[in-house]
Amino acid sequence: MVPAARREAPVSAVAVALGLMLVTGCQDVTPPPAAAPTPPPARATAAAAPIDESQYRVVVDAATTLGPVMRFERATTHSTSSPMPGEPTRAYMQSLDHDLVRTWVQVRYVYNNGNVDYNYKYAGSNVGAEDAVGFYATTAKSVLIALSAYDPTSQWSLPTGQAFVDFLTTTLVHYKSRYPNVRYIQVGNEPDANDETMATYYPIYRQYYQAVNAANAQLGLTGTDRLLLSNGPFTSNLANMLAYADGFLAAYAADPDPAKKLDFFSFHGYGDTAQPSVFATTRQRLDAEMAKYGLPSIPIFVDEYGVFGGSTRPVRFTDADLVTMQPAGQLTKAFYMYEGGVDQVFNWAIYHSTLPMKSQVADVQTGVLYPYGNALKLARMVSDRETRLAASSKAIDANGLGTHVLASMKGGQGVAVLVWNFNWRATPPAAAFSVLVKNLPQSAVGGGTVHETVYVIDSKTNNVYTNPAQTSLQITSETDVDYASAIGVPLTLEPASVALVLLTPKNTLSSIDVQPAKISLTQSSTVSVYLYGTPTLNAATVSAADVRLHPDGTGAGAPVMKRGAAYFATARDYNGDGRLDQLFVFSTADLVAAGLTSATAGFTLRGPTVEATDAAPPTIVP
Repeated sequence: MVPAARREAPVSAVAVALGLMLVTGCQDVTPPPAAAPTPPPARATAAAAPIDESQYRVVVDAATTLGPVMRFERATTHSTSSPMPGEPTRAYMQSLDHDLVRTWVQVRYVYNNGNVDYNYKYAGSNVGAEDAVGFYATTAKSVLIALSAYDPTSQWSLPTGQAFVDFLTTTLVHYKSRYPNVRYIQVGNEPDANDETMATYYPIYRQYYQAVNAANAQLGLTGTDRLLLSNGPFTSNLANMLAYADGFLAAYAADPDPAKKLDFFSFHGYGDTAQPSVFATTRQRLDAEMAKYGLPSIPIFVDEYGVFGGSTRPVRFTDADLVTMQPAGQLTKAFYMYEGGVDQVFNWAIYHSTLPMKSQVADVQTGVLYPYGNALKLARMVSDRETRLAASSKAIDANGLGTHVLASMKGGQGVAVLVWNFNWRATPPAAAFSVLVKNLPQSAVGGGTVHETVYVIDSKTNNVYTNPAQTSLQITSETDVDYASAIGVPLTLEPASVALVLLTPKNTLSSIDVQPAKISLTQSSTVSVYLYGTPTLNAATVSAADVRLHPDGTGAGAPVMKRGAAYFATARDYNGDGRLDQLFVFSTADLVAAGLTSATAGFTLRGPTVEATDAAPPTIVP
């Protein structure tokens, strides 16, 4: 059994977070916000009279922490309809620091009527399956393969019995040997939607676990290197999905094979869009099903989900409506899934050739993002601050529709408050309200001037689908305010929209990100350093000729690499915050000469106009 992945919120934290929400409700409709007095002042000072919190729709308490913040951007899924992405899309995906990426291998086409082809072409894109696995393996810590299409057709044969197990074993060994971070395997995809019964599906499942066990043994894999197995994700709404899962779990429990394995449970979350709060019961309900058959609790993966399933658009909505709604809808479902104990929620999809509303990326060659991708960049800024803060909204109904909030804080990096409206079919007017951050410590934002940055994603802003000129995420507003223990920030949000409020020290030093995450002194030829811009630093103006990278911040450092007279340096917005950053490339050999060893604990990039360190230094190995 796979060890449980880090749970984003323990039960107690879930109770606190959900208990903070004022709940009113009616089915499938978000009531308009209650009439409110004139919006409160945007700023509240420490010396002011006690704050009337009733004047604020959203309140964040920086004095109450809830453990690690949930990471909306942590996992993602590739569609076989996508062309092979270019380097800008790879950079976008890597910037999100994915734990997991899901891709596809279709068994019958690998077998190819006996002429095995591990790089067969996806029908929807003509991209080689192994080429896709190779690309996506570079974008996440681990890869999940949906090993689907396990049934023969009139045109595509497959072996049977032990020969099929042997073929699956060889296939798994092939991909795992070439892409070691392939770790998770699913037995098909949506067997319930394909009307499969346990009479046909469970025998296939048994052959898969036999093949996974054989591949692990053949490769000598143990511990975290082992291949892990799940059911093919079941789909429908939560209640119907669990009803189908009941038959699977009964078959699994009755299987007498001591080598059987079910390392994690998978499902798709396309239903319950009108009542997303039902997903807060996911862990409780699945664990009850498992316990009914004497089975232990295991990790839960939701590797596809969305406002709607399939390709039939919901009535009344245009594609522009759905592209605009997608970020808020996905954040809402993911929020309740994580609150409900789901371990990994995969964003669907990176790019879909016929469904722009389900795509993060508008153009896989240029890396231009749809609103969904921009929202995940905002989520990454929340994750960067690591520690979740208690936050409440007065505008969430009993079904989980309305205004939601997720907030985080890190000393020296300030507070991030992600706020979004999702109302499904209800269309309340755009609303002006304020967000209050109270008990704000000086250690988070400094004791002087606080820099306030606001991003908005809606039908008109940071939306390349409705405004083709908006090809990159842009700051909507920014200003400086005096430090106070309570700061209010006014927002105006459409019924389907996302906003991020950042409160950071005015004098924030730039940070760097050193890649790869594991640097080999003998195998890594280069080291990449991303210098991120700040409100006070245009990183693009930093001269490559003037900066050096210092292992452990000492010594003479190493220079930026050159080819002839040209430095390996490129300026662009790498982290998607609307500010220019710069990438510098250094030779590992030069860094070793400058003092890099396996004991090096960090790096400092230093020059006449900049000094920046890596908050999460890479691991150095021989």
